[in-house]
Amino acid sequence: PLVLNLLKKLIDGVPGLGFPGGRVHLGETPTVSLFREYKEETGLIPNILNPDQPPIAEHRLGEEDHKFWAYAVQVVNGKPKPVFTRGEQIVAVVFVGEEMLAKVCRTDGRITVKGFGTVGVLRNHRLVFLEYLRKKEARERAEVAQVNSGEEVANV
Repeated sequence: PLVLNLLKKLIDGVPGLGFPGGRVHLGETPTVSLFREYKEETGLIPNILNPDQPPIAEHRLGEEDHKFWAYAVQVVNGKPKPVFTRGEQIVAVVFVGEEMLAKVCRTDGRITVKGFGTVGVLRNHRLVFLEYLRKKEARERAEVAQVNSGEEVANV
């Protein structure tokens, strides 16, 4: 399952749901940042399964360039615990299957979370997750083509 944070912050009148994450600090690699942010925001300790993953989405916000990385992780330790971080209160750590989140992100972005009712997946998190799915599906198609042709698969 995917780990998301349920934020107290309202989006269109409902609490927001988003992936753990944050800024890469000066001198950090994206994977070091992921490990730090994941542990800080969820209480869980991840093992990063694809540390060489390139950014999956980039955009410019004002004067800043933003890059988004999405990594596959396996939780190896810790207990889920909501925290207050950078002015946003995380009220719950939520586990959602990839297929369910894909369905939600491809429709209205809303999902029912037991004990919290209907919540909305943060728009920028939806877009990044959909880009991750697009690249994952392209990679899977390339792997099938490789098996069928016997050629080497390029990293998509």
